[in-house]
Amino acid sequence: EQDEPVACDAFVARIRSVVLEASSDIDFTVTGSRESPLPYDVAAAFAEAASEAVRNSLTHAGTAAETQLTARVEVSQERVCVTVSDSGKGFDPREVSPHRLGIVVSIRGRLGGVPGGSASLASHRGLGTFVTLIWVTQ
Repeated sequence: EQDEPVACDAFVARIRSVVLEASSDIDFTVTGSRESPLPYDVAAAFAEAASEAVRNSLTHAGTAAETQLTARVEVSQERVCVTVSDSGKGFDPREVSPHRLGIVVSIRGRLGGVPGGSASLASHRGLGTFVTLIWVTQ
């Protein structure tokens, strides 16, 4: 059912799937535990935003040989946090065209569209990119 809450283990499996589907070379880790299921829209927003963050890293960070890509899932009763980071080329976020919708719509917009959700991005030339997706239990 599209609106059914998502058990934590199913949520983690979905994030693992979308991340590793993009590349099997991603260092994927999970910490913490959570008894309560996540609302369906929250789980979907995380999966879509994490997938976009990984695709962006694979497209823009540099070659796999020179770039370490990581995805971390942290779960607790109070919050869920997914980080996607790379050690690639990095960029100046202020120089991204406003017509490029990946960050604005597919990452920030998806998490910002659910109550308690937010997304942030930090990147610097030569230092890689770090995307943080957070949902705080309402």
